[in-house]
Amino acid sequence: MTDAYFRIHVKDLRCTAFHGVYPLERTSGQEFRVDMTVAYPVRHAIDGIGQTVDYAGLILIIREVMSETEELLETVAQKMATRVHGAHPFIGEINISIEKIAAAIPNFGGRVGVTYQKKYL
Repeated sequence: MTDAYFRIHVKDLRCTAFHGVYPLERTSGQEFRVDMTVAYPVRHAIDGIGQTVDYAGLILIIREVMSETEELLETVAQKMATRVHGAHPFIGEINISIEKIAAAIPNFGGRVGVTYQKKYL
C-alpha cells in the first residue's frame, strides 16, 4: 500500500441544468456549481497525461451528466462518480459537491446542494 496520493480538482464549474423534483425546475433550468476531487495512489513517477487524470476529461463527464435531467442531485452525483471511475479505474476516492446557486425555495437566499464521497480502494 502506498502512502502517497495525488488529488486532482475541478472547482467552481458552473452549469445550467434542468434537475429538480418540481416541474418548473425541469423546464426553466437553474444554475449549478460543481466541485470534484479525485484521488489515486502514486505507485510510480508520473511523466505523461496517460498516467494521471486529465482535468478536461473530468469536465467533459461533469457537463455530460449535468445535461441529463434528473429529479435528484444525489442521482446526478452518483452517475458522475460511476462514469469517472469507469474512465479511470485506478481512482481510489472521489468527492463531488453539487449546489443549486439560486434554489427555487420561497424566502430563501442561500444555496442548497449535495456532497457525495465514494471510496474504491
